[in-house]
Amino acid sequence: MQPFCNNKFALERNDIHNDAALVYQKLTLQQQKVLQCIALGSSCKAIAAKLGITLNTVKNHLKHIYKKTSVNTMAQAIPWYYTLGVREERSKLQRY
Repeated sequence: MQPFCNNKFALERNDIHNDAALVYQKLTLQQQKVLQCIALGSSCKAIAAKLGITLNTVKNHLKHIYKKTSVNTMAQAIPWYYTLGVREERSKLQRY
């Protein structure tokens, strides 16, 4: 009997997804909200207004997100976020 998936690329992709999911769980709820807003293309100023926090707080959350996810920019954070396999509708993500 052959394994369910013998495609090396698919197995590596699954490992990446699992690693990202573990890291995502280590983000605080507020950091997760900031990351979701970034993935939707919101600016730091817009995120601060949506979440009712200061611009400086958003920037601090981003620093912690970058450190925990091993990315350096918002442009890198977005595809990292989507490696989680997020399939939520845009309207659901904008509830913050």
